[in-house]
Amino acid sequence: MTALFLVVDLSFAAANIVKVPAGGWFPLLVGLVVFFLMETWHRGRQLVAQHLRKGELAMAQFVSSIAANPQRRVPGTAVYLYHDLGSTPPALLANLQHNEVLHETVLVVSVQIRDRPRILPARRGTVNDLREGFHQILLEFGFSEDPDVPAALGNIVTPSFGFDPTDATYFLGRETVTATPGPGMALWREMLFAFMQRNATSAVKFFHLPPDRVVEIGVQIGI
Repeated sequence: MTALFLVVDLSFAAANIVKVPAGGWFPLLVGLVVFFLMETWHRGRQLVAQHLRKGELAMAQFVSSIAANPQRRVPGTAVYLYHDLGSTPPALLANLQHNEVLHETVLVVSVQIRDRPRILPARRGTVNDLREGFHQILLEFGFSEDPDVPAALGNIVTPSFGFDPTDATYFLGRETVTATPGPGMALWREMLFAFMQRNATSAVKFFHLPPDRVVEIGVQIGI
């Protein structure tokens, strides 16, 4: 089957190769530029993830340490968005380190986009009660859906969990990437990725978070 399709594709390629000098080079060039940008973004995100994993702490271990050493708690709900399910968000660790306080209810939310167009709202959220006021939540969206995190949290109905959107504060980690010499990518590619990172769509807008209830905690990362 591969040989059959290869014969057909090579026939079309051979028939159109003569058009490259007459202007066909331009769409090829545009395609190569787009591919290069996407590959730079993908590799840069891998380097950022590797940096964050160096100081990663399992969420169960973090909750156990809180149980052994109780911290001052304040009323309300704190929502920490972090892609790595099972790990403690760096923003949560930074907030506890600098402010020495935790909310009564802490939600660690991971959003994952599936390879299905839509997911039923009743199956969108999975809640794991970690005790001590901590909940780990997995929200799943289809690739054609708009990930509305507050609405998804509000639709979760379980006996041990309730979400009041008017009482929630959203904490986001905002990585500031700087290019550094060394392993990773070429220095100019790291500078390109840092530029793309600064101009990427804000998580506040992408996840439909209320801007007046969002706190961003900055993290400096050298790749």
